[in-house]
Amino acid sequence: MPLETSTFIDGLIVTNPASTDALAQADDHLRLLKSTVKATFPNITGAVNSTQDELNIIDGGTTATATTLVDADRVVVNDNGTMVQTAVTDVSTYVNANAFLVPSALTATSTLTPAAPKSIYQLVDTSIGDTVITVNVGALLAGQYVVIDKSVTANTLSITWATNSTGLTLGNSVELAIGFYNGTAFSFIETVKS
Repeated sequence: MPLETSTFIDGLIVTNPASTDALAQADDHLRLLKSTVKATFPNITGAVNSTQDELNIIDGGTTATATTLVDADRVVVNDNGTMVQTAVTDVSTYVNANAFLVPSALTATSTLTPAAPKSIYQLVDTSIGDTVITVNVGALLAGQYVVIDKSVTANTLSITWATNSTGLTLGNSVELAIGFYNGTAFSFIETVKS
């Protein structure tokens, strides 16, 4: 029987070589097996220790296992073109660093317009005089929030929340105001810091 032509493993014919093939064709079949294995796995240069179950997890799995993540756990990440395992602590650090913005403190009447879909912690120093802050929606998404932190007791801080006709004035206390954006408007709470 003639030798099949194949570049990759999936092109090999399982029934070849036939028992009637001449022994002289054996080396042709062996060379074909070697060339298809090397062409199919061109980047394998060492031992592959994964089991078939481990390899099958990354092949479109549709089920999840309940797992309690701990700092020692790892996840697979494409690190700019290189597949690596990274600690979940690295993922946590990245998420926390990008979950909200902390702009420089405001010291004068200003308009705060979030330019990215991230919650904001905004320090306001009213030591120079009474201050008015207008908080716009900007790029906020539903569920995100803006924390306004009045850091000194001097003077007052008035806050206007976009899409909410009710304003808020923080008096001569060190206070926090938190505005929660629900996708349509802000709702807010005020509290004195302890």
